[in-house]
Amino acid sequence: TAEDYRSKQITSMKSIRIQQCSKIEEMQPDCLIKKFLSSLFPSKAEIQSIFLQSLKLLLEDSYRDKKNRIGIEHLFREIGQMYEATRCIDNKENEENFPNIAAKLLIEGHPLELMDGDAAHVPITWVKAV
Repeated sequence: TAEDYRSKQITSMKSIRIQQCSKIEEMQPDCLIKKFLSSLFPSKAEIQSIFLQSLKLLLEDSYRDKKNRIGIEHLFREIGQMYEATRCIDNKENEENFPNIAAKLLIEGHPLELMDGDAAHVPITWVKAV
């Protein structure tokens, strides 16, 4: 039935979110996303803006002719995924600040990528929070 299908989907999503949270907890402090986040949290708006412009240029230069390039928008998408995962299992650490930071940066004109071309999931919790 439709209710059984819905229940299975919810259970499956919860399992995936728990796995994502485990991976978040296992991240080393020197991984790219952790460094990115730590550079945004204590910073004033001017410092964040300079950092993001510098990072954007660095990423563009590093991945100029490569097929699989990384941009700031990809990092924001990952932050959104981290936020969704931690909210799903009621794990609220620094993730409370993610939407505020994303909203401020969005207002400043930075892109906020929600999903890539392969995704079939729109992170509604993240979008509402931002």
